[in-house]
Amino acid sequence: MAEAREAEGIHSTSSLNTSDSIVNDDTRREAGHKKMLCGCATFMGLFIVFHLLIFSVIKPQNEENLTLSDSNNDVRPYVVSNSTSFCEIGEFQIRLEIYTDRYASETSWKVEPLNDPSKILFQSESGGLKNQNLHIWEFCLPAPSEEEDDNGGYILSITDFEGDGICCMKGMGWYRIAFEGTDIAHGGDFGSQDVIALFGGSGNNII
Repeated sequence: MAEAREAEGIHSTSSLNTSDSIVNDDTRREAGHKKMLCGCATFMGLFIVFHLLIFSVIKPQNEENLTLSDSNNDVRPYVVSNSTSFCEIGEFQIRLEIYTDRYASETSWKVEPLNDPSKILFQSESGGLKNQNLHIWEFCLPAPSEEEDDNGGYILSITDFEGDGICCMKGMGWYRIAFEGTDIAHGGDFGSQDVIALFGGSGNNII
């Protein structure tokens, strides 16, 4: 009888130990599962942040969707075209800004070598200007060599086909030209055409 009770006690203790072991295993598995979920959430968060940072760095300049206000507090798009961040050695950056009047289709511009006016280096897109919008172009021009002297410059011309400029009959339009970040010319009330000389030659402004 005593032996039976002793055997029963041993069996009961063994069952308890087995039950405790199962509970401990379940607890460990649950803790491991929680750690895994936490790790996955952290990884996904870092993955999203990384991609957002990459997108903000590589977003092209010519796809900017900025806004600005004119003198009448009307919000206007800020259009960037042909944006150039860096020029090659021996080249200089030219920045052209044009705020169009109500008839932007009348306005165009182009850059030509002074010694070869038939060759157009840069020009506005045909029908690409929008009414009462600020358009910005950036491009690089090589500096003329010493041998070319004054004949090695460039001519930047802004034309209005109706002959009333971009200011002030059909809106308060204007243009501004910068050389390596420094403003060198501006205007708007010019009739049919305004001509700006770059690196020599004759025109309204000379670098």
